[in-house]
Amino acid sequence: DEFNAAATEMGGARGNLAALAATLGWRGRKFGVSLVFAAQDFTKAIVGRVRDEVDAAICFRLRGVEVARAVGCEAAVKIPAKRPGLALTDRWGLVQMYYLEKRFLIEMGTQEQGAALDEAELAILRLAQGQDGLVTQASLEDAMGMGQREARRYLEDWRNRGWLRKEPARKNAHVITERVLSLADGVLRV
Repeated sequence: DEFNAAATEMGGARGNLAALAATLGWRGRKFGVSLVFAAQDFTKAIVGRVRDEVDAAICFRLRGVEVARAVGCEAAVKIPAKRPGLALTDRWGLVQMYYLEKRFLIEMGTQEQGAALDEAELAILRLAQGQDGLVTQASLEDAMGMGQREARRYLEDWRNRGWLRKEPARKNAHVITERVLSLADGVLRV
């Protein structure tokens, strides 16, 4: 991470780190070694030595044309700020990466357990606990005051995350999973 800053600090383009990275890029390919460089800023002097060995450059929205040119993605400056996760590659063109909101990220050991779930999600879990683990569209509408569209969206989202599963023994009713319960550990009594 932050290759450019580290290489600059260790002697720049002619420094030891830049030379080692270039050598690894040139020789490592035959052994299946892949290098991943990440930085907020790249300079041509640093990147130039290994640029020919880079298989693909992936650029999210950039403000500076110079940086975009250094990594071979000049059009990355045109990516709209309203499109988080949209990236330009020098190999495949525009690609939409999965964008994960910060509220879903948990830094291990720095946040209390249960912080991965917002208040609405915790309320749904509490509701499910009172219904023997079941979550239905009707219960989300009635008990949580959601509209049909919002209730369906929550059910689909939770299924996609692996937080709900259909249980054949209960007429394919949606039942909460251990996965979501583990996220709520320490916040809810299970």
